Amino acid sequence: MKQVVALRELRAGATELPAGFDADMAGPLWRDLLNDADRTKAFAALKASTMLAVRQGLQGGRLWIDHSWEFRNREDLLIPPADWKKVRQRLISALSLTTDPQKFLARLHAHLDVGLRALSEAVTNGKLEIDPDGMVRFHKLEALPIDAAIRRGRDAMFSIIGQVHSAT
Repeated sequence: MKQVVALRELRAGATELPAGFDADMAGPLWRDLLNDADRTKAFAALKASTMLAVRQGLQGGRLWIDHSWEFRNREDLLIPPADWKKVRQRLISALSLTTDPQKFLARLHAHLDVGLRALSEAVTNGKLEIDPDGMVRFHKLEALPIDAAIRRGRDAMFSIIGQVHSAT
């Protein structure tokens, strides 16, 4: 926000960044550009730095716009505290969760154990492999043989339709 305020104050007719401008408000990557001898270039760097900082702030949730559905205050997106106290236990039960962290972790570990056993079995059976980089690779899928009943149905359909010639 310091950059936004500084840019807003300079914006009124400014084309150059004044000498002695506090470049510490920008990230370390921008400081050399903000201290450049070419003050017009430094002013352009301040604009770019500010734009990127605002973008990152909006995406990270540190900044928000009240009227925006996408970039809003996190508190606006959460259940109000008074309502949360009333419905917390009901929501936890509806999601089949528990308030006990040990029980939650035990369930999570059980699911993880089942998943890892299934992964190990798939590797053992040759359904997939894990390469030296740790990437999981599935083997190419092979087409199933065409069922004779499907082939007869297809042939019967095309014998009724007949041969169609295109105009091209």
